[in-house]
Amino acid sequence: MALKLETRIKFRHLRAVLAVHERGSVAAAARELCVSSPAISKSLAEASDILGTELFHRNGRHPVITEAGERLVRFGRLVLTELEELEAELTLLSQGSTGSVTIGTSTHQAKGFIARASERLKGGQPRILIRMQDLEPVDILPHLRDGRIELAFGDFQHVTRVDDIDGVKLFDSETVLVASRDHPALALADPDWATLTSYAWALPPHSHAMRSGFETLWAEQQVPPPVNVLESSSLLSVPLTFDKMQLIGPAPRELAEAWLRMGLVGIIPRSVWLGGNPQGLLWSRDLPHSPAVKCFLSICLQMLEAGGEQDVPTA
Repeated sequence: MALKLETRIKFRHLRAVLAVHERGSVAAAARELCVSSPAISKSLAEASDILGTELFHRNGRHPVITEAGERLVRFGRLVLTELEELEAELTLLSQGSTGSVTIGTSTHQAKGFIARASERLKGGQPRILIRMQDLEPVDILPHLRDGRIELAFGDFQHVTRVDDIDGVKLFDSETVLVASRDHPALALADPDWATLTSYAWALPPHSHAMRSGFETLWAEQQVPPPVNVLESSSLLSVPLTFDKMQLIGPAPRELAEAWLRMGLVGIIPRSVWLGGNPQGLLWSRDLPHSPAVKCFLSICLQMLEAGGEQDVPTA
């Protein structure tokens, strides 16, 4: 028997389920949506009745989402994101604009390529709004799948690991070691890994491909990883942190050389090869592209075909 969800599920049901899942309680969801707790409970009960299954079960005082609830959350995010995008598109149209492109990036080395593509897009379509978001590598796929971003610049290996993401390769990321300006390692002509790992390091989180690459490298070199580690997910915080502490850390070559020219860090004369870390332009195969997104993507592909990948760093 068909559930006829399109005529029975309301936006208040989706908002209630999402808010309880994200906030962890009915009371917190009620505060988030500026309604009463009984109203949230009623919406949850109605949604469960419509779907014919429980969306949450109790674990002490906190609701725990069921598998059916997770499916509804994923669907709800897509629907609400599309509505928010529609609202933004209509606002832009009322202002004389012609759409928007939301881009996420987890690689600083692609910023130059993005800037050139944006310049070309704005040259022909100045009213298109371009939104940029800096994301952690682990957030790229969820944001693409939920429609929170429409294009992404990040780990190209995602394309080979999953079926719902497509993309094109831009370049292989080259990593170098940077250090505080007066770090003793900068005076060493050919420092070995055992010496380098004896110092304090700034490293990305374990979820980052660069961190995994270094851990593999150290294992192959049969040297222990550094024990004094400062974890940071933001490359832009490196110069400030290195100015306050004696640290060594990895950085993309293009960014490291820019910091070097500004006198913010030194580059350690030690080659680093992490087995290749291809970066690419990614998009979801399952979600449709707006005309503005299609236009920006077309410009990016034209740049690559014309040799635009030579403008980004290569290993």
